Amino acid sequence: MTVAIVLGLAILAGQTDLPNVLTQAEALSKTYLERGQASSDKAAILEFLAAHDQELASEPRYLLAKVHLLFDIGEDDRAFDTFDRVPDDALTSPTDLANRLRQRLGHDPAAALPLARKLASTSVPVFVRWVHESLAQQFAPTIKPSVDTPQHDAFLRALAETEPAASITVALRMWRTAQRTTDRAALRTLAAQPLDQSDAYAPRYLLLLADRFEREASLGDDARALRAAVIVAVHKDLESLPRQDEKQPRERYWLAYAYAAEASTARAAGKTDAELTALREAARFSPDADDRRFQYRYAYEKATLGGASEYRSAFAEALERTGRLDEALAQRTAAAQLDPAKVGPLQQLFTRLRPSESFDKYWLETRLAGRPAAPDFSLPTPSGATISLASFRGRWVLLDFWGTWCSPCQAEMPDVDALARAHPGHVLTVAMHDTAATVARYMQQRGFAFPVVIGTEVVERAFEVPYYPFKLLIAPDGRSLAVQNETWRADLLRYLDK
Repeated sequence: MTVAIVLGLAILAGQTDLPNVLTQAEALSKTYLERGQASSDKAAILEFLAAHDQELASEPRYLLAKVHLLFDIGEDDRAFDTFDRVPDDALTSPTDLANRLRQRLGHDPAAALPLARKLASTSVPVFVRWVHESLAQQFAPTIKPSVDTPQHDAFLRALAETEPAASITVALRMWRTAQRTTDRAALRTLAAQPLDQSDAYAPRYLLLLADRFEREASLGDDARALRAAVIVAVHKDLESLPRQDEKQPRERYWLAYAYAAEASTARAAGKTDAELTALREAARFSPDADDRRFQYRYAYEKATLGGASEYRSAFAEALERTGRLDEALAQRTAAAQLDPAKVGPLQQLFTRLRPSESFDKYWLETRLAGRPAAPDFSLPTPSGATISLASFRGRWVLLDFWGTWCSPCQAEMPDVDALARAHPGHVLTVAMHDTAATVARYMQQRGFAFPVVIGTEVVERAFEVPYYPFKLLIAPDGRSLAVQNETWRADLLRYLDK
């Protein structure tokens, strides 16, 4: 007898014991995910919820279980509506507390204060992230909508009365003070304060403070001095961090932003050499391929500072403006390798410089230069056959890492299937963290026919899969190219006839 049938009989039998209901909810979630998110299992979840909604509508633990089930089956709007009905005092997990704070802070900062203190006492790391990823953005003019009310300032002051908030909001409060004052004497007082590196996010707010000083003609020197001090401090910290440390992308972005601001000041003063020197550094510390694999690690810096996604393009523009076209081409190429949207400007400059040469050939050779060969593997299909990556050698192949449990993966699997049918032998997918039975059922229920093998942790590590879905293009000689999830179709089709 299946889990779904057992649970159905339990519902009909009128079991309303809360612990039993919560156990049933957990089992339904597990079944739904393990069996490939079948429509029949989704229907069983909705039936389960309908059977208990009325009698348990005011029970917080049931409501939270319902929220998680609704998120599992993709009913996000209903999940958020249900979450709204959970009382504040029933929230205990750091994630739930942080989510409620995001709701409360925008329209009721007074009610948010007890929640913030509760989160701080529950999990300091989550509280720190909430302060710098959510609270700070409420005050950022680059974020729409942002808030700018006395109530939110009162919230920030009250929050900072106790630790750990007092220590980790020093620079944030300095920036907020500078935002709200036009008094030059007050700004000068802020400018005279020593550089504060007591919290890990201080450089972000000090750079914003420098931007604020720069808008006052009399504080331009203070802005540059503060920015220079941040650059020195961040450089020093970066030297002590392993390249794969999660702080690296954030701190590299601070440097890129700071150098770009220095370049802007130099250009305004007509100092071309200083502008190019600063932009060269801004380009050097712009997010690279490693950073972009974990964009969330610097996304909040970009959003709060209001900076560019990268500064290689700005450097290229300055180089073009000064006639240094070969160096500009190198920067345009580096930018385009990381962002397909930058291919157009690269092609224009390439055509201008080398009108008799093929851009497609240049672009392909550039993308493959220095790329490693993809690790080979032989993995089982759901039916028990074996497929090796080496068997695809000699042709372009889209290699797609996905999972039946992955909602973003599922959204694009019809397109993967259509591409595999239109171009047989050019698509291979690897189902990760799945069983052969689950994948077979998933494929059969949806009528998919694309080639699929069951992945292993060894393969996941060998390909350094950072997230799902994750796609690579494998060239005929076995070298691999990472592709954006938004452009994988065009990338494959572009090279099929090469």
